Amino acid sequence: MNRTRVRTRAPAVLLGLALGCTNEEPEPEPVDRGTCDVLIACAQTLAPESLPGFEDTYGPTGMCWTSPELAAACHDSCRTSLENLAMIAETTGEPACGTCTSAADCSEFGPLARCDLGLCETETTGEATINCAGLPDVARGLPYSHVLGVLHGSGQYDSWSAQGLPDGLVIAPLSGAISGTTNSPPATYEVVLTTRDIGENRTISSTCALGLKAEFGGGLATLDPPCLGVSTSAAELDELLGGDGSVIACRLAADGSASCPLGQGNGSLPPGIVFDEASCTHQGSIDSAKRGTWVWIVEMEQSGEIVHVPYCATNDVASYHEIALTVDGAAGDPLAPIIYEYDPDNELNLAMGSHRWDISSPNCPGSECNTYGFIFTPSCSPFSAMAPYEISLSPSGGTATGLFHELTATGPIPSAAFAQRPFVAAFEVSYCTSSSNTFCGTDDPATFEQNAQTGYHFAVLGRPRGH
Repeated sequence: MNRTRVRTRAPAVLLGLALGCTNEEPEPEPVDRGTCDVLIACAQTLAPESLPGFEDTYGPTGMCWTSPELAAACHDSCRTSLENLAMIAETTGEPACGTCTSAADCSEFGPLARCDLGLCETETTGEATINCAGLPDVARGLPYSHVLGVLHGSGQYDSWSAQGLPDGLVIAPLSGAISGTTNSPPATYEVVLTTRDIGENRTISSTCALGLKAEFGGGLATLDPPCLGVSTSAAELDELLGGDGSVIACRLAADGSASCPLGQGNGSLPPGIVFDEASCTHQGSIDSAKRGTWVWIVEMEQSGEIVHVPYCATNDVASYHEIALTVDGAAGDPLAPIIYEYDPDNELNLAMGSHRWDISSPNCPGSECNTYGFIFTPSCSPFSAMAPYEISLSPSGGTATGLFHELTATGPIPSAAFAQRPFVAAFEVSYCTSSSNTFCGTDDPATFEQNAQTGYHFAVLGRPRGH
């Protein structure tokens, strides 16, 4: 059959057909309706006045499909009408419908839609079945949504039902949309799916395999703290993160720079540690006199899923001052990152006096405790240049053994980029105690850093609630 693209400014064409009468209605056979289903779909918005005639003529039960000869004529007529609709859309400024340069442009018309000579066609030949091949896997603990499709049906369905779905997933009876979140065990579930084909007035049932896999990155929730160590090998990543066994691609997200040395939401690598993206491994050891723990982010991708994985490295070196942490009145670990779960829909509000650090000199009590000073440097805010972090180590003051300070940090509503992924806020503090009134003065930061006896690095790992 020769197909020639016709571009005219004529209105949509409805083929007039003269049919003879028969005493018996033939049993309808599944046929290939070419562009006719696409024409009907596009006419709903581009030519609604022509829709009833299109459906009566070109629809699943239309007169076109009563003989091979009529079907061939209808194929050509539908192509001409669809091209005319495309020209109408171009003239009126409506979005294009039914035109294509590849099969991807036709995906809205079904899983078997194809692109032929610039127009979308649908394949309707064969036994009607629910499209199991188009059923994507479920990621445990993550929202799932998929609208079921039918191969070789009329295109109109209702009364959807499903048996054997993992707990937490449901199916919408009218649309066939499966949605929800499940924490059922990872496995392959045999699901019996049923729908009614309205156009052909029959029930279609298929058994589909639905894969449920662990959320990539979900394994972090079992770690304490929820971050990986620098010695983690590439072979261990898949098991630790709950992956599917396929290749994991890595990219260092840590974004320390000259203007933001401690990073801008993704932390920074400790001095002396390097990351090899090709092997997804770290090498080296921390080269710093500062005591504390660094946290930074590595972006990982597996099977199209991207997660932001925190890494932690502790520099447990001796310090002149003893650093003790109290959290809500109980002893805390000054070498552990602070875990902050936040609501991504509300402003940030961290610590607010719940954390207190006591810095004790080995020569206190005594004259050395007469004066003290400290300077702190925070990482840059990743959320908003107009509404950055508001950070304070107040209240602070002298003690019989040195000094203390607390922590209060507030910020804007997190940007969309951090609504479902962690962020890092890092802090470096230098402490000084002395019997001299000037030795620990902070007016000259460079001189103070030379005089300060202790350097301390700590980090907050922010995680959106539920992740």
